[in-house]
Amino acid sequence: MTCGDPGALVTEAEQAAFELRLDDARAALDRAEEAFGCALVDDVTLSRFFDVEGALSVHGGDLEGARIRFRAARDLVSTGPDPMYGKKIASVSADLPRAPLDASLDLTPRPDLHEVLVDTERVTVPLPVTSGLHLVQVGPAGQVAFGELVLLEPGADLVLSTHLVETPPLVAPEPLSAVTPAPTTAPPPARRRRPSVPLLITSGAMAALGGVSAGLALHEQNASIPSATSVEAVDAAWTRQRVFGYGAYGLWGGAVIVAGVSFF
Repeated sequence: MTCGDPGALVTEAEQAAFELRLDDARAALDRAEEAFGCALVDDVTLSRFFDVEGALSVHGGDLEGARIRFRAARDLVSTGPDPMYGKKIASVSADLPRAPLDASLDLTPRPDLHEVLVDTERVTVPLPVTSGLHLVQVGPAGQVAFGELVLLEPGADLVLSTHLVETPPLVAPEPLSAVTPAPTTAPPPARRRRPSVPLLITSGAMAALGGVSAGLALHEQNASIPSATSVEAVDAAWTRQRVFGYGAYGLWGGAVIVAGVSFF
């Protein structure tokens, strides 16, 4: 909701009251009172507001209510109401005594972060006040979050509920300190394993034995078998050849395996 301009609304109410458009004046005063709940007001504007209220009370026949409002106006600005109101208003508002500090005002909850203004003056609650009509405004510095007109009887101790929840000001978080990442260490390159000397010797011996076995197998084929004089001798030569051949193959395969193990 847009907040109205208290000064402009009071001026509108004054003009309507001068012209005896009392309903229009009352409507403008009601909007001005709403604006007191969201906008700051100066003492002259508030005094003029109370004068219009007093004039409407005179026209309505409530002279006691009119005196309460005129006295509140004079507590703010000592000069009387505008002569445009006429002689009747001037006579009712004349020679009003200032009321003593015969009442007190407090707020709940008591504001710690907000300012309290009573009749446009910054105050600290609880405080003694005069009986009569007062404007109470509460809000952060330079702003209004709550505003209300209150009427205190002599001896009254008013505790006004504002229904405000104060929010502490936001505090900027401290900047995070820069964190230098720990240097990453690359793993050392894999070192190739040196071949095992004993395994290489074993591999060489097995290869040599395989060569001997192969040589014996060839000997059986080239010498023993042709010189055999019987079937039994040929079979024996063929058996020895197979044994030497299989032995050579086995020794050579073992030599390859042993050599591979020595390197990995």
